[in-house]
Amino acid sequence: MDGGVAMSVIKTDLLQNRLGTSHPAVTKADFVKAWSLITNVPVTPAIRASFNIASLTDSGPGNCQQNFTSLMQSANFAILATSWITNSGLVAANGIPTGATAYTTYTPNKSTGTPIDDDYVSGAAMGVMA
Repeated sequence: MDGGVAMSVIKTDLLQNRLGTSHPAVTKADFVKAWSLITNVPVTPAIRASFNIASLTDSGPGNCQQNFTSLMQSANFAILATSWITNSGLVAANGIPTGATAYTTYTPNKSTGTPIDDDYVSGAAMGVMA
């Protein structure tokens, strides 16, 4: 009890819609609407794990567009991105909305600023869905 109000704890391994056919619709602005973990090992970018990412577009070294399964309402959403190179550690990554349909992650070399394909790149989109 907290201040006379009973508190509940929900524990679950799977969250589904009322019909049990898929995940529930996520509409609140405070939820992550899409995320991805991309690997460039050995060379070609590939989705290792994701949520609400239909595909990716390799636009050159250090430039990868993640295409949404369900669109955002507009290009006004936030991106959190990071990357990792196995032998040298965490590297800065930038994310930018690409309209309501996708976001792009950019991974520059930390010394030269030249775009490079890091071993792993992750990104997450937060905002309002269409």
